[in-house]
Amino acid sequence: MIADTTPWRGLQEKRLGWDLSLDDPAAFGAALENMAAMSAEEHLGMRENVLTWARHKFLQQDAIEANIAMFRYAYENK
Repeated sequence: MIADTTPWRGLQEKRLGWDLSLDDPAAFGAALENMAAMSAEEHLGMRENVLTWARHKFLQQDAIEANIAMFRYAYENK
């Protein structure tokens, strides 16, 4: 569950989680309720989806460089 201001979007459609507007606290509550209502199997399936997606996404050189740049920017502008 993350804000929709990150580069990771469309998470719910991909069964990875939720990217939600910070201007909509009710959406966060609904997502929490949705997560709490998941069966153990559904939750495990989502975790497996996230791991598969992350392995693919973060082994790509452009993603690695983008993450390095993001952390460098955050460090230099603290």
